[in-house]
Amino acid sequence: MTGLRLRRHGLTLHRHDVIYKLLEELGEVMLGEAPRVEREVVAGEAAVLQVFDVKATRGREAAVVAGCRVQEGSLRASHTFRVLRAGELVHEGPCASLRRVKLVVEAVGKGGECGVALTGFSHFRPGDVLRCISVEMVRPEALTASAPEGAAQAP
Repeated sequence: MTGLRLRRHGLTLHRHDVIYKLLEELGEVMLGEAPRVEREVVAGEAAVLQVFDVKATRGREAAVVAGCRVQEGSLRASHTFRVLRAGELVHEGPCASLRRVKLVVEAVGKGGECGVALTGFSHFRPGDVLRCISVEMVRPEALTASAPEGAAQAP
């Protein structure tokens, strides 16, 4: 009777003889219900080998294109790109164009050569590193409690 009433209200009853098993199950349930968090993943990395000034043609604006070789993973046109120079972040933004030879492509894998143009950035230099970043929504690995604002913190 009690179980039926609980289910009607969307509740579940858990019974355990050992408290730590109850706590483990409670932790798993809480993680399952926790909101997803964003996690950045490096999808690929490429080295800028050469920089090209592409002149405007019919239907295309002039652009500066980085001629690259993919060193790790793959570059995807739909992901965000970061430009690193001597390890320092120079630019972060979307891809305006990803091409192999003259064909527009969605992705280029390890070892492949391609041309990359980024929206709002034209200051590529040979030796720059392009890092392709994807954002995944994942469950948190653990939950942490934070004290409410104004609450005393333990020393």
